[in-house]
Amino acid sequence: MESRQQLVAAQARLRERARIASDMHDSLGHELSLIAVRAAALEVAGGLDDAQRDAAAQLRTSAATATERLREIIGVLREDAAPVEPVQGDLGELISRARASGLQIKSTVDAAEAPPMVARAAYRVVQEALTNVAKHAPGAAVTVRVRSSGARTDVSVVNAPPPAGPLPGAASGHVGLIGLRERVRLVGGTLRAGPDAGGFAVTATLPHGAAPSAPFTPSDDEAEPSTSSARALELARRDVRRSLVQAVAVPLGLFAALLGIAGIAFLYQWNSSELPADGYERLRIGQPRTEVAPQLPGNQRAARPVRNEPPLPPVPGAVCEYYGTGRSWLDNDYAAYRLCFADGKLITKDRFTEGAP
Repeated sequence: MESRQQLVAAQARLRERARIASDMHDSLGHELSLIAVRAAALEVAGGLDDAQRDAAAQLRTSAATATERLREIIGVLREDAAPVEPVQGDLGELISRARASGLQIKSTVDAAEAPPMVARAAYRVVQEALTNVAKHAPGAAVTVRVRSSGARTDVSVVNAPPPAGPLPGAASGHVGLIGLRERVRLVGGTLRAGPDAGGFAVTATLPHGAAPSAPFTPSDDEAEPSTSSARALELARRDVRRSLVQAVAVPLGLFAALLGIAGIAFLYQWNSSELPADGYERLRIGQPRTEVAPQLPGNQRAARPVRNEPPLPPVPGAVCEYYGTGRSWLDNDYAAYRLCFADGKLITKDRFTEGAP
């Protein structure tokens, strides 16, 4: 995601450079055309000797060639970046159109002393800032100030907090500001854009006649974090943490539930298979099974001693049943009653314990 955003930022800078190339074509192409026209007029004017007319013809040819070369160069630049419309009109017309679209704008504009490229950069700053206000702060009041002195032009566009909040789903990708920063950098200026008293402020300082400044590096107080990728990274980390917790907690929970169910079943079987001691004493060898049955528990003991059980009676068809003695399941040594039946009669009854010698 970071790589894609860097690519988008690079494309935004190329778009702005293509827009600057269009501006150069409009301004320089017009001036070169005027030079060619004046040279042609000079070439046919009277009072000139052949050498002067030849110089005027060469001037006209050079101006026409320069115009053609400029057109070719601009065409190459436009092939490297997406075609864009050049900056046209002036600040007054731009602000009037923005007012007509519904923006509440209070403006002070004085850019008469600004050179053409600086004036176009100021136009782009105001244009992009007003576009962002319309997109992200609908209904907010806007203050536009553009003031030129002999050395520089200062631009400020500040909007108040939107009365109804930003439009839902109108997340900013900062692409416009990236291109705008490139425009300002190429005229040697600086641009600041960020929150201001609940609203947003875009300010630019555009020196007159300055060389392009160094590429922009965000400072600590004016960083442009990759909010979308940072948010995606945090969501991914949260998903990983949630998945890790689930991977541990779900099996543990299932195991605990299974253990609880098994424990409840064990306790139920344990308690429902106990034969009272007095009931055991009342049983008599030879007593019919039908008389013994009402005195016996509903279930037999599943957990019983594994050692010291007396030998089974040597009677064909003998069946033995096991019941609890009433001892706690926490005892170390299990004890059990064994009742053996054959031919429907009780033939043996025994009590044995695991710890018995």
